[in-house]
Amino acid sequence: MLFVGVRMLQNATICSIDIAAPVERVFAFITRAANWPSWAIMPCNAVQALPEGCWLLDSLGGTDRLAIVAKANGQGAAFTLTMRDDQWSFDCQLWPNRGTTTLRLTFSKPAHCDEACFEDYTEIARNRLHRLKTLIEGAGSS
Repeated sequence: MLFVGVRMLQNATICSIDIAAPVERVFAFITRAANWPSWAIMPCNAVQALPEGCWLLDSLGGTDRLAIVAKANGQGAAFTLTMRDDQWSFDCQLWPNRGTTTLRLTFSKPAHCDEACFEDYTEIARNRLHRLKTLIEGAGSS
């Protein structure tokens, strides 16, 4: 059974999931922007690398810009997604947990998003984290 824990805070959501893979493999997968179309919280169709280490994402609403900053300890990353009308920031933490990796993703509610909109994004996040878990665990069995 797949389970994504969700905790709603005022103006933020925390989603967490356990992935049956080492922290290093999860970290490598989530910080490679080319993997984003297969799992990203904000669905996108294609990515294009930019010289300064950022990425352009082709999403449903147009072109967005993604910056990924890996944390110094290799145990997480900060993602900044700049969209046409607003900026989303995602903080990702990873830690080993009894043979698995716990991934915790925290994202803040953009100013343009009301509560119903943010709850919809939370549901999308839950579904996409299930997808991420499946992709990483499936890659380890091949």
